[in-house]
Amino acid sequence: MNTTSISETGSRPRAAAAAAPAQPSPQVMRQTQALMGAVLLAGTAAAYFVNAAWMVVPLIVGTGLVFAGVSGKCPMASLIARMPWNRAAEAKSCSNGGSCCQGRPS
Repeated sequence: MNTTSISETGSRPRAAAAAAPAQPSPQVMRQTQALMGAVLLAGTAAAYFVNAAWMVVPLIVGTGLVFAGVSGKCPMASLIARMPWNRAAEAKSCSNGGSCCQGRPS
């Protein structure tokens, strides 16, 4: 007795796919993780070598990570997705019949 909602092809039903929030691309997530790591390392190094008050920087980034984990929304990823180099990749995938436009010209 198979009671799963997944179809035989392995994809989600259309209603569930339409209700799912848009996820950032893997490229945007890698950029976000790299930026967060660099800011954490820089803040920690500044706190060690310059002044302990620089520990505020890793504290803010850590708070943002907790917020992203709890809410599922990452403000830094949203900001990085709006950068010009990421918009150019999105426009290119749309012009090549990508899924952003559902195959329709915009």
